[in-house]
Amino acid sequence: VQAAREAARRTQCTNNLKQIGLAILSYEAANKSYPASDDVHIPDNCTGTGTKNDCRGTPMWMTLLDYLEQGVIEGLYDHRLIKGTFAFLNANPVVASTPLPLYKCPSVSMWDDYPERRDYYGVRGGANREGSNGYGSVYTDGIFIMKRRLDVGEVVDGTSQTLAAGESIHADRFGLGPGYNTNRGGPTAWVLGGNCTSGDLDDRCPPRSQIVRRSSRSTKYAINTLISPIQAGVTDDIPFGSEHLGGAQFVYADGHVEFIDEAITRPIYQALSTYASADDLAGVVDPTVVPAQR
Repeated sequence: VQAAREAARRTQCTNNLKQIGLAILSYEAANKSYPASDDVHIPDNCTGTGTKNDCRGTPMWMTLLDYLEQGVIEGLYDHRLIKGTFAFLNANPVVASTPLPLYKCPSVSMWDDYPERRDYYGVRGGANREGSNGYGSVYTDGIFIMKRRLDVGEVVDGTSQTLAAGESIHADRFGLGPGYNTNRGGPTAWVLGGNCTSGDLDDRCPPRSQIVRRSSRSTKYAINTLISPIQAGVTDDIPFGSEHLGGAQFVYADGHVEFIDEAITRPIYQALSTYASADDLAGVVDPTVVPAQR
């Protein structure tokens, strides 16, 4: 009985990712590009004056709602008031407290107390590391990048060979609940986006200013790796993973869904996470990537 129930939950999780994949395809067809992982406007979305102090953006997960028949929720969202984390949530209380079943995998039991969470994230690459933002490694070789709308023509690996989004249930140090800013952490609110930090009011938001884990994640770590303790300096390295035994599900840029084994080799996993793996892997396979630790 338990196995049958889990099979049904996993099937629903697959269907969620298929719908997300279709929404991504519909967005691309309508806009001739993929959405940015986070759409940040500086200085409009900044808490500070004169410096970029927590300039928080609209996540791709909000942008996709119109293509998931959830436009009513998107219509309640105030794009003008998305500054710091708590200001963001307080400015959008109805939206922030509205659960979206489509964004949650029914197999996940560890975060049952957080119905407003999200279990799916865009893929931002992981083969060509640009540096560090103080919270982990910076990658911009995946489809979903902060403040950039990638054209489908740039996906030279082919959409059937490029990951778009996947499951991630690892706690975030700055997640929901009483574990906020502790080694316990918590899940991510579906409504929260990434942010730009430090430097002057530069609307370009250079990569090393990008804090993006709330919308998209990288393949730096193997699937289902456990990071412990969850210190601030590694929060942007949170891996993909699931409660499905032995791996996690991903949707590709062409809309098909696959279960990827956590034992997948590092170069292949990294290559799938980029839109031009021949270019990325010709330079360097990120030597900081570590194998799964259960």
